[in-house]
Amino acid sequence: MESEKLALIIDPDPIHLDIMEGMLQEEMAVLLASSAAEAQEMVEYKQPHLILMERKLPDMDGYLLCKALKEKMGSSACAIIILAEVKDIYDKMEGFKHGCDDFLTKPFQVEELYRKIHLSIEMHEVQMRLKSRSEEASNVAQAAMKMGGELGAVLQFAEQSAESPDYEALGKLVIQTTQQFNLTCYVMFKSFLGENFVGCESDSPEEHVLAMCSDKERFVIMGEQMIVNHNTTSLLALNMPLEDEVRYSELKDTLGIIINIIEARAKSIENELRLAKARNGGLMKTIEVYQEKMVLIRESVAQHHTDISSITYAIENDVRDTCFALDLSEAQELDLLAKVDTSINRLKTSSEDLANIETHMSSVTLDLINMLEFDSGQDGEELG
Repeated sequence: MESEKLALIIDPDPIHLDIMEGMLQEEMAVLLASSAAEAQEMVEYKQPHLILMERKLPDMDGYLLCKALKEKMGSSACAIIILAEVKDIYDKMEGFKHGCDDFLTKPFQVEELYRKIHLSIEMHEVQMRLKSRSEEASNVAQAAMKMGGELGAVLQFAEQSAESPDYEALGKLVIQTTQQFNLTCYVMFKSFLGENFVGCESDSPEEHVLAMCSDKERFVIMGEQMIVNHNTTSLLALNMPLEDEVRYSELKDTLGIIINIIEARAKSIENELRLAKARNGGLMKTIEVYQEKMVLIRESVAQHHTDISSITYAIENDVRDTCFALDLSEAQELDLLAKVDTSINRLKTSSEDLANIETHMSSVTLDLINMLEFDSGQDGEELG
């Protein structure tokens, strides 16, 4: 028997205590108690591997003490052997029910005592190993279930991030996902249009920390706060669990995976913005050329209107002179002048219609310009 083994002997008879101590002291360390109260006080400070106890105690029944000790120390913490004259099988079953592991009937031989002690201790060592392995297996199973749930959340985030239309939506999705890990997070995006912060208020401490640390190493650790950086994205976690090293390491790895997903989608969003800007820029150039041509058209229409006015004025004078030279009657002269006036009015109307067309074309051009400027402003707000 290993020397570090400890036995507790409980017996109200001091002679019996001396005899039992003499039998066991070469096998293991021995503690002596003469009552149930004394025994319970001892196990508060010592954890025996074996308890040998008399069934009849002055302050408590041995079976009840057996149950109390098992509840205090744990059902498989030590072996308990009761020294008694067991009346029948039912009495023995009652002892097992209260937590007794074996019985030793008086009188007994030393060899029988040693054999029962060895068997009881070995049995409880096996039980303790099985219990430890069971707890380890349970912990592994719980960890696997937890990791499986978190992996599912990360996979769901990867799927949903591909549908995020802009930085704001992507940042909010990051915050919602990390909340499932009991983390409070903020996100910063950098693009050709500037910096965009999601989750933190303007000019807040979180915004300053993100901006200050975004160009540093992959992981920036500041107590409970941790920043995870990528090329164009940064993520700030405010409440990393410092007291739990294993959990801290798990979350660090998880955030590393998430930042990779964020970075991939952020680059796609930036490419989309660049294409939109290039497309709008090309259309704006086309409108600028169109505006230049509209200036020429406007000048041409104005000149045409001036020419029409001059021509109609000359025609009216020429017709009046002709009427006077031909010596037409008043009726003939009025009829001719009426026809000339009708033709001139048609010519003026045509000129005015042309001017109206030019005005409508200018209005369409202005609407296109305003639309493009509005779209550009929207892009700036998304990134600002």
